[in-house]
Amino acid sequence: LVATSKFYDVLGVLHFLIPLAILNLALVVLSVYLIIRSIIRIRFYDKLLYKIKLKKSVLADLIE
Repeated sequence: LVATSKFYDVLGVLHFLIPLAILNLALVVLSVYLIIRSIIRIRFYDKLLYKIKLKKSVLADLIE
């Protein structure tokens, strides 16, 4: 409501806007961190499965 209201004064609601902006920034940073971490972990496990497939041909049939 703060962002869409035509009748508010920015300086009057600054004590609401600053924590809101900090919270939004923290959530963006957290989401970027989690996305990058998950991509790195997926690549790690893909490489691990590939190595297992090379070493154990019996397991290669089970793991696709």
